Amino acid sequence: MFSFQPLVDNLFSGVTTRYMRMASAQFLKDFRRAHQLKKTSEHRKRVLQRQQVATVRKDSIPFDEIVSDHSSGKKSSHRRLQVFGEKHGAVGLGKIYKKEQLSKLCSAYGVPVRPASQNKMQMASRLLEAIKACRNEQIPYPLCVASSLQSSTETDSGQIVLRIRRI
Repeated sequence: MFSFQPLVDNLFSGVTTRYMRMASAQFLKDFRRAHQLKKTSEHRKRVLQRQQVATVRKDSIPFDEIVSDHSSGKKSSHRRLQVFGEKHGAVGLGKIYKKEQLSKLCSAYGVPVRPASQNKMQMASRLLEAIKACRNEQIPYPLCVASSLQSSTETDSGQIVLRIRRI
């Protein structure tokens, strides 16, 4: 008599092997797709952060331009700082300017700061508040950011003569 048992065992083994291979291949495919999507979203996030930093740098007003602004009361620099502050906030000001530059800008807007005890973000937020609160169309104390050359000489009579020249 012919036994079907070996044929059934062979078919069962073949079907289960193919099913397991298909299931594992589908699992790997799904896993790779999910991992790739996660990787892609992380990459997109980094690209967007780089674009934001580039936008802040592009929109920024270099401190040298503020210093060399010859409009009365540095009106154009004040307007540009207002627009920059509205668009990027205190974080943008803190990222663009060095601490000593923020200190000079704060003194130009009449904001009392102590650079030794305050960090850049504290100074930037106080500066932004002063820029927004400034009712004039100019920087209140523009000479605080003006560059100058200082030289001193001693005369024959022992007097010290200090010469300050605005650039």
